[in-house]
Amino acid sequence: MCLSIIKTEIMLRYFRFGVIAVFFAALWASCNENEPIIPPVGPQESGSRVVLIEEFTGVRCPNCPAGAEEIESLLALYPDNLVAVTIHAGSFAFAFDTSKYDFKVQEGIDITNALGGEPLFYPSAVIDRKTFGTGSLYLGKAEWAGRIQSELAQEPAVGLGLEGSYNPADRQLDITVTLLPNETLSGEINLTILVTESGMVDIQANELEDDGYSEDYVHKHVLRGTITPALGEPLQTPLSEGQPVVRSYQYTLPDEWVPDNCELVAFVHRSGSEEEVLQAARLYIED
Repeated sequence: MCLSIIKTEIMLRYFRFGVIAVFFAALWASCNENEPIIPPVGPQESGSRVVLIEEFTGVRCPNCPAGAEEIESLLALYPDNLVAVTIHAGSFAFAFDTSKYDFKVQEGIDITNALGGEPLFYPSAVIDRKTFGTGSLYLGKAEWAGRIQSELAQEPAVGLGLEGSYNPADRQLDITVTLLPNETLSGEINLTILVTESGMVDIQANELEDDGYSEDYVHKHVLRGTITPALGEPLQTPLSEGQPVVRSYQYTLPDEWVPDNCELVAFVHRSGSEEEVLQAARLYIED
């Protein structure tokens, strides 16, 4: 059976068309004639920047729904060039007695600790894991739009292609990540792949509501787990300009995750004393 694939790839202009042609040839060869085909989505211009925003939140945080609304506004403004991950970690992330879900996962705690520990204020987010000269990775809501815009103006140091297929019979994902450096990259470079889920309805502290809570709040972009280690998988460096690097992975979705509500998020980033994200990509999982 041909599995629905939605593909995000950001490559150099001369490289893009050849990849798409090969993809379609392979797809037609592997599909039955009567099965529907969803064409790959590649809305970014070839070589364009895709920015990662990591929002830090918690179900007990009454200020955080305002931050979530800002994230949705930014995603609507940059639908093809912004990827969001919502991380529940810290003192506001403990589930209520009436919660259906516990969004606090160890991978989120590990990421939070690596980025400097719990933020001092909420809503708070990290954009491309940069300090922008402020001395802290965490940025207040008023800063997000401007920092994202400045990041989008930068040429990406690496192209990042993400493709995969999902088998509902065994809930297995087969994932291929292709990197194409636009310049030679040295130092510690990591690749992180994680899974987010949206559409989960549960209680949320919410200062926008009269009683201070939303019983049917829709949680979006929630970090559910990572496919690589939480802090990324090291890539052998240097990464030479124009030389593709391909990595393949298999992952089984837990039974409680809804595939149609899940996204794969991949990003290439520096490691060590700085965590700067060089490029990001996302892929919708379809049942």
